[in-house]
Amino acid sequence: MVNPGEFLFSDFSKFDRPPLLHLAFQALDLFRMEEGRFPAPACEKDGNRLVEIVQNINKGRQGELKLQTIDENIIRLLWSGSRAVLSPMAAMFGGFVGQEVVKACSGKFHPLNQV
Repeated sequence: MVNPGEFLFSDFSKFDRPPLLHLAFQALDLFRMEEGRFPAPACEKDGNRLVEIVQNINKGRQGELKLQTIDENIIRLLWSGSRAVLSPMAAMFGGFVGQEVVKACSGKFHPLNQV
């Protein structure tokens, strides 16, 4: 957790996002250990506490791992959705629908006209 190694970048326009998310998930885990629960979505007190934990963890970091700027909006988005539960059925159907959208948009992988 302290030295995560290289991050995998999936969006090359947001190079700062993976280190920030790594830090935010560490803070979320620390919040959960301290409070015994995830932050409540509409509770500003919990959101501010999570941002404070992120800043405290970042202050203790050295070298490349220390972030120059912390986008608090990303932390607040993580905070507001941290109690969400994604149904396995919703995930499965989301995968099927996504695959069908790709097939419809690309025109590939249709049984009758595969080239």
